[in-house]
Amino acid sequence: MKRAIIIHGWQEKPQGQWLPWVGKKLEEKGWKVQIPEMPNTNLPKMNEWMDTLVSLSPDKNTILIGHSLANALILKYLEKTKTKIKGVVMVAAWDWLMDDVKEEHKTFFENGFDYKKSIAKIHKLLLLIQRQIHGLRLKKLEKLQTNSMQNLLLLKMLVTLWRERVIKNSLN
Repeated sequence: MKRAIIIHGWQEKPQGQWLPWVGKKLEEKGWKVQIPEMPNTNLPKMNEWMDTLVSLSPDKNTILIGHSLANALILKYLEKTKTKIKGVVMVAAWDWLMDDVKEEHKTFFENGFDYKKSIAKIHKLLLLIQRQIHGLRLKKLEKLQTNSMQNLLLLKMLVTLWRERVIKNSLN
């Protein structure tokens, strides 16, 4: 069965933002969806978030959908796991420790990321990234995207759902 694990970001909850909406749309398409509540969202710790993700046992039929800080978790998870997964959707991702949130995010960015290991575990990858966060460009993720174009197959259903949501919100 196709599975999706949707992971919220820093200072968020599973019921927040667009997560439940995407989860519902995926369920309507026959996916089994999990939106776990990550621990200590105000002062998150990588090891606690990693334990939560590992407990969900992502497998070859799973896509991981991350928002914001959850993308750093996904990259670290992919470095460590031996399991290949179906795909990854990264929304509003970045890959460096920002000065204004150093204390809150430091455990997620220690030792950087091994992109080659991460990419090797993914069948499909979609980056829905903001081009600028706090005025900074996403240089490392842009390089990852450029260097891995053969691995970047769009998950068309999610893009369509995302666009439907954006259009729906703009009409209200």
